[in-house]
Amino acid sequence: MDVKHQQSIALFLSYLLSPIVVSFLILALISSMGPMSALAPPPIYGFLLGVFFLCIYPMIPILYQYRRGVVDLWVSDRTQRTKLYLLSIFGYLIYALLCYFLSYHVLFVFSLSYFFVATSLLFINFFTKISSHTAGLAGPLTAVTYIYGIITLPLFLLLFLLFWARRVLKAHTLLQLFEGSITAILITYLVFFFVY
Repeated sequence: MDVKHQQSIALFLSYLLSPIVVSFLILALISSMGPMSALAPPPIYGFLLGVFFLCIYPMIPILYQYRRGVVDLWVSDRTQRTKLYLLSIFGYLIYALLCYFLSYHVLFVFSLSYFFVATSLLFINFFTKISSHTAGLAGPLTAVTYIYGIITLPLFLLLFLLFWARRVLKAHTLLQLFEGSITAILITYLVFFFVY
């Protein structure tokens, strides 16, 4: 397979396994099949709020900055990521609070894990360009495994595809990919262990 073909596949996988798409899919899974409180409003509301705060809201400033020519779509320059992380963290916190008050316990814990993972990525980003792609896949997969059990462990094989894609695109070093994955797995596990 030639380099151009590899890059096309890697780009496709980077879009398919992006934090935004993964958030949407995991929200759909948890909202439709996850354990919900009898006191909670219908799950569709939690899903729609999640789509806004975990998928749409974080992309708005990126797309705005991209349109102005300030960043590329992947925000490759790590110095440009700080304010974007801060805006996303704010959205994750708002969603967590909404889920808490609406009695969407599982979605509350899920969004709380996003808040803590993103906050960690923000601080690590001052030192290295940690992979938000691998964090955005590994964290939600950890949540799914915690909720649904070890039957979901094979989903972690998707990380290998994402590692390959991000390396082919020269977006990250292997260490940065591992840092994103391990950070998200550990923090998500701890949040679910203590709060779920």
